[in-house]
Amino acid sequence: MTGTVPEPDQRSFRRPLPVAVLCLLGWLLLGLAGWRILARWGVFESLPRIRAIGGPAALLLAAVILWGYWRMRRWALWVAALGLMARVALSISGMLPLRPLDLIWPGLLLFPGLAYYRRLR
Repeated sequence: MTGTVPEPDQRSFRRPLPVAVLCLLGWLLLGLAGWRILARWGVFESLPRIRAIGGPAALLLAAVILWGYWRMRRWALWVAALGLMARVALSISGMLPLRPLDLIWPGLLLFPGLAYYRRLR
């Protein structure tokens, strides 16, 4: 035995339930966030530039992460970690406030990714 994990056969591959639930919940939340931005476009335009650009950019980053997690890719875990680090860095620099939700959702994505790291490709 060489100690390597064989690639799963696509026909028998099953995604872990916590990952599937988080991905589906994440897509639902992304849809709600996008709808909220569009519904409040007038207020959104009056925000400072960093927040006006950062909101859609964060949604795009979350969509990329969820797509990667759904495909069970390791890079999605790394992108989620880098996104969280960027958010904390912006908070430390004083450019954006850090709310508890800004840490909860990335944490919810990171912990299952770390738990199933060996199953990610």
